[in-house]
Amino acid sequence: MQLTKIGIKKLSRAGRHTDDQTKGLHLWVKVTGQKYWIFRYTYQGMRLGLSLGACPEVGLRQARERAIDQRRHRHFDNLLLTGITQSG
Repeated sequence: MQLTKIGIKKLSRAGRHTDDQTKGLHLWVKVTGQKYWIFRYTYQGMRLGLSLGACPEVGLRQARERAIDQRRHRHFDNLLLTGITQSG
């Protein structure tokens, strides 16, 4: 789903809504209408989620930046844990 500022404000259907532009970024809408940004990733075969903050306190742009930053950190941490280093 293409998330936009206006679309997020209008979004009321409870559930997880995936941002097509940022891998792993989801907006979870509760039945109460509360909205939360979640970054979902896989670590050692386990599906995990990391809260990036509540919406609208954390906006779409900031949520995307946080998700991208977390993806970079998670990738680097996985490389360190498996003993692989990048050269270049």
